[in-house]
Amino acid sequence: MKIRYLPEADGELEEAVAYYHARNPQAAKQFDAAVRHEERHLQNHPYSAAATLAPWRAWPIPHFPYSLIYRVARQELIVVALAHHSRRPGYWKHRLPERH
Repeated sequence: MKIRYLPEADGELEEAVAYYHARNPQAAKQFDAAVRHEERHLQNHPYSAAATLAPWRAWPIPHFPYSLIYRVARQELIVVALAHHSRRPGYWKHRLPERH
């Protein structure tokens, strides 16, 4: 199953990696590896996350204050946000594609 990040979600991933890298390059590598690991898990088990705003689901990144917010659509996972846990819940709702 393919994973597709919306541009805003991709930007959040880049910003988070840059944030960790500026403070601790090893932490940035660990964060990126954790995100990629969870992506692989979701590719194999796409419905394992709770539907927070059906059909959108939230999957936490272990050891980091982030969750992948995504939806299963045909043969791909659409990631709408890499949401930091301290942000306002649902801040990403305006990104939801009308057609999905």
